[in-house]
Amino acid sequence: HGCADRRGHARRCAGARGPGVIDHDMVRQLRTSVAERLSAQRRADLTGGVVPMSTEDEREFARSLIVQVLEDYARGEIADGRTPATVDEEEVLAGAVHSALFGVGRLQPLLDDLEVENIDINGCDQVFVGYSDGHEELAEPVAAASVTAEFLERWRVPGDAASRQWEERFGEHAYVPLAEAAIASALEQAGVTAGDLASVLVTGSHGRANKRAAAAVGAKPTALGDDLTGTVGNTGAAHTGLLLADALDRAQADDLIMVVSLADGCDVTIWRATAALARGRQRVPVAQQIKAGGKVAYATFLTWRGFLKREPPRRPDPQAPAAPPAFRAEAWKFGFTGSRCQACGTRHLPPTRVCLKCRAVDRMTPERMADVPATIATYTVDRLAYSLSPPVVVGVLDFEGGGRFTCELTDVDPAAVAIGDRVEMTFRRLMTAHGVHNYFWKSRPLRSP
Repeated sequence: HGCADRRGHARRCAGARGPGVIDHDMVRQLRTSVAERLSAQRRADLTGGVVPMSTEDEREFARSLIVQVLEDYARGEIADGRTPATVDEEEVLAGAVHSALFGVGRLQPLLDDLEVENIDINGCDQVFVGYSDGHEELAEPVAAASVTAEFLERWRVPGDAASRQWEERFGEHAYVPLAEAAIASALEQAGVTAGDLASVLVTGSHGRANKRAAAAVGAKPTALGDDLTGTVGNTGAAHTGLLLADALDRAQADDLIMVVSLADGCDVTIWRATAALARGRQRVPVAQQIKAGGKVAYATFLTWRGFLKREPPRRPDPQAPAAPPAFRAEAWKFGFTGSRCQACGTRHLPPTRVCLKCRAVDRMTPERMADVPATIATYTVDRLAYSLSPPVVVGVLDFEGGGRFTCELTDVDPAAVAIGDRVEMTFRRLMTAHGVHNYFWKSRPLRSP
């Protein structure tokens, strides 16, 4: 491709890449232009007898030159009939060019990141990053491309229960060329071929276009991953992340994973699995979570989704959650964070200022309990309480390391619940009242790894 195409790719992709994914060919071009202007200024200062700039002054002068170069680049884009880069895209390019001139290039963002504790470099192509909190990158972004077009394929009027879609052949006609362009751009940026891809994941609301896009990649048949629509359905905006998590459950170090998302255009990302993946996989793989799912009666599903109005429980309607208490107890409501007494070690759920055991005041340390398993100490099945999924099973839980809490159990058969069962916490919707969805923590049977 010529420079014009490369510039166009940089413009289209910069906004969709996220941290760490930059068109380095474009950075090199811009760096060369800025370096030439900077050298010219140095020669002019030397010839004119001007005192040489200090290192800091030279860095600031380079920033102004980068702005000029980017302005020239934008004018060239407009003259060629293309949309210039956005402000955010220009900031990304400007930072990368400045790092290439005065820093250590692609490693500079890691040096500037306060959370990065160690950087180990092995040869010319392997960099291992250690973070201060101990977390490791399981997959690193390699390339990204985004291509859009203005067309009407699916729409929904606010308040409607379902969306409407144009004739399927039109959606296929509109999406496939965008997918082909984005896929080709991402492969070019990554410097790989379709045969190098270990997994190809395609998601979108248009089934025919998805199949054509998968075929357009040209990867080996074994690389095409299950889109999970036959078991999970389409989860909307979350589906791309769901497919990537499923692929990472099986990926090996250095595997290349391409993710193609069709939605008002096409976004393509390529990820490389790292060596940390072997020790950082999630405890329960996506496939096992799907297999462990329970059956839901169709009438119940329609009720939960609001398509079927059924007689409510003959109890007072639930009260809507109040915003001020939820705001004050944010850590408890959304993070399930309890407290432990510093004086005697007693754990409290919910958190409290005064220890129930030793009566110490304001000597508490917060402890997040969302990932701590528990055991059912006792339970009851309530067939009269308000619920869209009666009966309500309520259990008293004893947590590992201390702490007792009473909450609703979910994903359980009321006839199969028993004292001593092991459970874990999950963030679920309690109910909806006056148009407000109230979410909090319930417990479910502990999933085995």
